[in-house]
Amino acid sequence: HPDLHSVVEMGYNFDFGMYFERGFKLLQSEATNLLILSGAIWALSFGVDLVFSDFSKSILAAQASGDFELLFELYKAEGSFFGLIMGLVGLIQLPLQAGFYIYLKKVTFSEERGINDLFGGFNYFGTLLGTGIIMIILFMLSVITLFIGGIYLGIGWSFVTMIIVLYNGGVWESMETSRKIIHPKWFHFFALTLLLVLLSGIASMVPYQLGLLFSVPVTATVMYAAFEDIVYIQHDNGYDSRLDEIGRDEEF
Repeated sequence: HPDLHSVVEMGYNFDFGMYFERGFKLLQSEATNLLILSGAIWALSFGVDLVFSDFSKSILAAQASGDFELLFELYKAEGSFFGLIMGLVGLIQLPLQAGFYIYLKKVTFSEERGINDLFGGFNYFGTLLGTGIIMIILFMLSVITLFIGGIYLGIGWSFVTMIIVLYNGGVWESMETSRKIIHPKWFHFFALTLLLVLLSGIASMVPYQLGLLFSVPVTATVMYAAFEDIVYIQHDNGYDSRLDEIGRDEEF
């Protein structure tokens, strides 16, 4: 099958509407299991919000009143613990988000799947963590030096998690493979991401963060639908992959 070089050289069509249509079909057909994973992510987010609700309200009040002395005291008293908990939650959410893609790939290839697949991202925890740290560092450096560069990388790395868990990609090769695939259609992916962020913003207005139960799986299934369309070749008997030599085409 074609490798990364041919995926980009041959090009691909970006079908905005189809990705949403396919994403919603995936969500509809696999709603029960996908909502279980969404529920786990929601429980983490809502749990933190519940525990630190007084702290968050105090921070917002201090910011609104311009009382920077109070703001400093609040962060001094609870900020470190709040940051630690948020960091831990973020670490747990990395493999949980990856679980969507592991599960959805089995849907694509008509493989047996179950709840255990939803939590398969924990098998890649080390690579996901390492990639996440490097991406954050590079993103921050890009934003500091050139804001546009940070946006470019943020969009260009949209497929990183999928490449790690679906192709067992390493840290750097997953980042570069994602960037190379997305680069030719970067503005299309930017528009797609912008719309998904808008939908997530609307969903966040639902009380008790219940909107996450909708926005998280929708974002995952729509992005996976784009990956599926670009990376997998559909034929009468199913799908084949176009990334047999992932991240190893040094000439590109």
